[in-house]
Parts: sequence; C-alpha cells; structure tokens
Amino acid sequence: RTRTHTHIHGRTAAKLVLTGASASVAESVTFPVDATKTRLQLQGEQVSALTRGATGGGGSAAAPHRGAIRMGMHILQMEGVRGLYRGLAPGVVRPCIYSSSRICLYEHFHQRLIPGGETIPMLHRAAAGGTAGL
Repeated sequence: RTRTHTHIHGRTAAKLVLTGASASVAESVTFPVDATKTRLQLQGEQVSALTRGATGGGGSAAAPHRGAIRMGMHILQMEGVRGLYRGLAPGVVRPCIYSSSRICLYEHFHQRLIPGGETIPMLHRAAAGGTAGL
C-alpha cells in the first residue's frame, strides 16, 4: 500500500465514524418526538378499530390523549424517561449505517465525476446524490 492509499482509507474511515456518530446523536435527540408520534398513531388506530367494532369483544378504549404534548406527558408519567427512549438501539443503528454510507458514497461519486474539484453543473451533482442514495 502506498502512503496516499492509506491516507485516503484513513480519511474515509474517519468520515464513516464521524457521520455515524452525528447521525446517532441526531436520532437520539429526536427519538422522543418520533416515539410520541408513533404512540399517537397507534392510539388512533386502536380507537378507530373499536369504533368499527373490530375488536369483537366489545372492549372499551382508554380516553385518547390528544396532541403530542399530552401524549408525551402520559408516557413520562406511566413509563418514565425510558418510555420515550424504548426502541432507541435499533432506531440508532439504521441512520448510523445509512447516513454514513450515503455521505461517503456521495463524496466518492462526486470526486469521480469531477476529479479536479471544479464546480459542476447541478445535473451532475444531482446524479452523484441520486446514485449515492440508491
């Protein structure tokens, strides 16, 4: 291996780690919002099923929590902070892998399209981004 080859792989590895770390932080910060949104959606489906009589048992639904803030407060009261972060581990793995690979692939395709680093037309940039997102 040449020194340049090792340097390029070192930079790529560092980019993968740093983009994965930033994606993990972003997911961790926004996860409670997603968890609350998901609970609201599930609650809506349950209420809808009960009003249609889909349960068959004549069960009754708990009073719905209207709005994200009320649902978030309900989760905190019933399950604590852990309830807002339940399922975080798999939620972090996906964006960590996806974001880091997508950003590194974009840079790779961008450099292949423009070896000198000059400004390229928007169509070429869109091609590099679209290819990286596949």
